[in-house]
Amino acid sequence: MPGTQEIRTPRPLLRRHMAADARALCEGFGRDPAMFAYTGWNPYATPQMAEVAVREYIEAYADPRFYGWAIESAGRLVGTIGAYDYDAQKTPSRWV
Repeated sequence: MPGTQEIRTPRPLLRRHMAADARALCEGFGRDPAMFAYTGWNPYATPQMAEVAVREYIEAYADPRFYGWAIESAGRLVGTIGAYDYDAQKTPSRWV
């Protein structure tokens, strides 16, 4: 099962990003100074930056090696998560 797949749990939902996420990311995270403090980057600082970041995530879903999720809880976007530099050749088969 390559690439970003939906992961549903009793509480959070990990799903692919949608264009509508840009506004919530900018308003919810982009204005939070901790976003930069803990990540060292903030692609959601302005509405335009959030739109570009979300568009890039959506375009990246064409690559089966891209893993990036929007985290939704109670119908509200609460975060993002991704796996970077993943190499299937170096991953033990018991983990896949």
